[in-house]
Amino acid sequence: SFFDYNSLLLVTGFENKFFSFIRSYSIDQGIELVVLDNIKSNIEVVNCLKRVEYVYCFDSNLSENNFSFISSKKSVKRHRNRLVKNFNYEVKHLRGTEISVYLSELASLHKERWAFDNYESSFNNKKRLCFYNTDLENRLLTIIFIDEKILAIHYGMLDNDKLIWHTPVLNIKYLDLSPIEALLSETASYCQSNNIQKLDFGIGVEKYKDRFSNKKDYLYQYYFACSFFTTILLYSSYFIKRCLSIISPSLNLTSVLQRFRSICNTVDYYYLEKKHLSNNLENNNKVFKVISRFEDFVDFCRLNKRVVRRFQYNRLTKGDYYFCLMRNTNILSEGWATSQPLHVFEINKTINCKNSYILYDFHTNIKYRSKGYYKLLLRNIIDFLDKNLYIYSLKNNKASKKAILDVGFKKIRSL
Repeated sequence: SFFDYNSLLLVTGFENKFFSFIRSYSIDQGIELVVLDNIKSNIEVVNCLKRVEYVYCFDSNLSENNFSFISSKKSVKRHRNRLVKNFNYEVKHLRGTEISVYLSELASLHKERWAFDNYESSFNNKKRLCFYNTDLENRLLTIIFIDEKILAIHYGMLDNDKLIWHTPVLNIKYLDLSPIEALLSETASYCQSNNIQKLDFGIGVEKYKDRFSNKKDYLYQYYFACSFFTTILLYSSYFIKRCLSIISPSLNLTSVLQRFRSICNTVDYYYLEKKHLSNNLENNNKVFKVISRFEDFVDFCRLNKRVVRRFQYNRLTKGDYYFCLMRNTNILSEGWATSQPLHVFEINKTINCKNSYILYDFHTNIKYRSKGYYKLLLRNIIDFLDKNLYIYSLKNNKASKKAILDVGFKKIRSL
């Protein structure tokens, strides 16, 4: 699972003999299915299901401008120039044992980056680092620093005159600085200076790979069923997947369930006219925190060992506020405010309130409930924001409704 491609060395003319041996051995061992995955060789074999995919590549021999094809693109130059102009910009290209020094930081950023999109990082398996720490003479680690902080890292594999784009990792704190484009620019420059002819973007069909490539290589998967029953299952599942992708490529079971649940939900909707309130709230030993910048939010989450998610990035970049009430390092209650139209997932409707803020997505840690912290947080928010406020809660959430009414909101309707 570490290498993008798997090797298959097979002399022409021996295909049928080899795969007959594989099948008979598998049957003797009670194996139902044999899969040869991510093979670059196109082998004409019988009695197997073969799936064909492709990978993006850049071949400098097919480009008049060599690797400038990548580094001279307008957006790449613009983003890199902005970094050079506004930060103390530094790039390191490391080989051999120098790479080991930064592998723990690579793993840490990788775990944070994939959790950002709600995926599990391969580095959650502690043994993963062992793979990255082997055969280092054939690896390249490119690191970009801005003001001595890591912007992005790429761990690649060198194969003769080819570099495999294997593990690019960006620092989510600097998402708006286009770190992947900066990383591609520096990688392209390194390839051109070190006589590397090809940049293989590896497995995955991210959009940027298509944009920065000039050819496609094919990749094959071979499925060998070792029994009649497995053969039926294999071809049936393949047929069903193909049909579903044609009929409804965007079919999402989660969204279907969400819509069904929204039919059964009712929310109560409340309003509070902004007045000049006292700023002398009795927070005692509690701290009211307001965050409006994503970079500050990342620092806050890292300090409090919390996972940063993409939906939080989307909220803050469109101008929403994050609020929380803290005591020492404990987050007692938290929530959000927006001046933009808000989709209420509980009822699958969008609400829009001009010249007002909508308060939403509040949460109080279960061990701190029924202690008045949600109410205290709302009072601080009311004092902080300078416009009229709306808020909603599920009709059956009695504790939330009581706190909302106690701080001065008035129910206006149910949705």
